[in-house]
Amino acid sequence: MTGSGPTVFGLCRSEKKADRLVNSMRGFCKEVYKVRIL
Repeated sequence: MTGSGPTVFGLCRSEKKADRLVNSMRGFCKEVYKVRIL
């Protein structure tokens, strides 16, 4: 990755847990993305 500023990655075992993580991070982070690894 390039650019300035911090980056955080989170791995979840289920989509439900990933959704909860994304929703909880939205209050703290400017941009939050959920992706699925193929």
